Amino acid sequence: MTYTSHKKLNFAINIPSELRLDFLLKNKGDMIIYHLFAMVIHVGNGIDYGHYFCLIKTCGKWFKFDDENVEVYKNKKVDDKKQRYKRIFWKSR
Repeated sequence: MTYTSHKKLNFAINIPSELRLDFLLKNKGDMIIYHLFAMVIHVGNGIDYGHYFCLIKTCGKWFKFDDENVEVYKNKKVDDKKQRYKRIFWKSR
């Protein structure tokens, strides 16, 4: 019988605002740049409890979507060490 353990990581990660994957392409002349536009963030000490909210960038500003509340995200540093878990989304332009 196999048991799997899950544990929340307790360190911050740096998230680039641009992601380039051209080194994976066969034609090295092609360049696709993905731009960070959304993150789902978990706040809490463990994986079994806590709260999720979303940050979305539109019109050059970050907005925080937290349940029924939407506001301009005033934290200039999107990567806050208290917000450990992130699901990150990029899109190409």
